[in-house]
Amino acid sequence: QEVILKKSYSEARKIICVGTKLKRSLYPYINDLDKVTVIPNFVDTELYNPHSGNISLLDSNLFPTTASLKLLYAGNIGFAQDWEPLIRLAERTKGCPFEYFIIGEGVMKTYLEEKVCELGLTNVHILPYQPRSLMPSILAYSDLQFIFMNPDMEMQGFPSKVYTIMACGRPLLVCSGNDTPIVKFLQEHNCAKLITEKNMDDKVEKMMSWLNTVSSDELTSLGHNGVEVIEKMYTKDVITREYMNLVDSL
Repeated sequence: QEVILKKSYSEARKIICVGTKLKRSLYPYINDLDKVTVIPNFVDTELYNPHSGNISLLDSNLFPTTASLKLLYAGNIGFAQDWEPLIRLAERTKGCPFEYFIIGEGVMKTYLEEKVCELGLTNVHILPYQPRSLMPSILAYSDLQFIFMNPDMEMQGFPSKVYTIMACGRPLLVCSGNDTPIVKFLQEHNCAKLITEKNMDDKVEKMMSWLNTVSSDELTSLGHNGVEVIEKMYTKDVITREYMNLVDSL
């Protein structure tokens, strides 16, 4: 496999990576690093934008109207995510005006369902995958999107859902290490609350403190910052132009 990779890369005029982490992973196979360029994925801002969601389209039995702050995750419920901080946070905030929504499927879903039942976490709602067409509305329903990365896997990728969350003007609550791709990206754009502590108790304490003090204006401001970044750097037109410029350069 290594021989095939080196042969393919050596004969390519240009190699495109969607992120700097992937670019670094190619270094052992490439002699000429100048041929490697990073062009990220784009967001379809016609589908994902601050005005594309319509909460009335959602099933009110699954997404009830309440006064609680709604924290939501939608995607694979697997090993790449760290579910322990969520369980502990939900347990510590019983009786507080916070609700947690987890939408998706995966190998860790049964574990989550069992912990929710065992601990009586009525503030946690685990739902199946919803139609893709409803995602803008689901994002609009939430006040905050959370992503808790598994420390054993957090260096291996960047969750693409970050772009669509930002495009819809939703702020993020992220648990991950200091030098991970997701934290390094979000640090630049001031659209997320970043929790980088390694100790579990410290993580949960810091999240609780922030949730109890964050204002709606601050959440709105974080969401607005994310929209500005997407519109400037990650729309379909912007990324297509980068590909066109690369082709022209050849």
